[in-house]
Amino acid sequence: MVKAHLLVFIALPLCIVVLIKNRHFLILLLRMRWLFLSILLVYAFSTPGELVPFLPLSIAPTYDGFLLGAAQLARLLVALAMLNLLLNDSSKQDLIAGIYLCLLPFRYLGLNVSRFAARLMLTLHYVETIAEQKNQKLSFATLHQALDQQPDAAISSLSLNDEPLSYLDKIVLLIALLLLLWLSLGI
Repeated sequence: MVKAHLLVFIALPLCIVVLIKNRHFLILLLRMRWLFLSILLVYAFSTPGELVPFLPLSIAPTYDGFLLGAAQLARLLVALAMLNLLLNDSSKQDLIAGIYLCLLPFRYLGLNVSRFAARLMLTLHYVETIAEQKNQKLSFATLHQALDQQPDAAISSLSLNDEPLSYLDKIVLLIALLLLLWLSLGI
């Protein structure tokens, strides 16, 4: 249970930093409030453990359930905050280039990584185009209609930036690898 408390103490400062940097994260959290509440309630009422006393219900939540639910919410908040930081600080080209580099090992299994990156770029372009329109609802039908129309001249060619890793990137990757090794071996 100590890890759950540590995760909560990691999630709160990270969310505060993201909220200060970007107000859209607050809107995202407000949209997801019912999901957060339902996750907490499901964990609280379905996890066995010491019951919370003085509740006039025939079934009662448990302390362990509340702790596990809080830990799950903290994990979800950390993931959302990191994704928000990544999407706000990176351009669409950089995101596609990163996904392309991560998927390069799968080319040995027969995946055409270049085609996948091109399709992902086109999909993101059309989703942004539809989202910018005021009267359009974002659905698969509107996306299909946008794909059937004439392709834009701005996306007739796709090029990815092939920037080498800096020393800072290599250090961060080494630290992440060592941390992963440390966590997997339980040292």
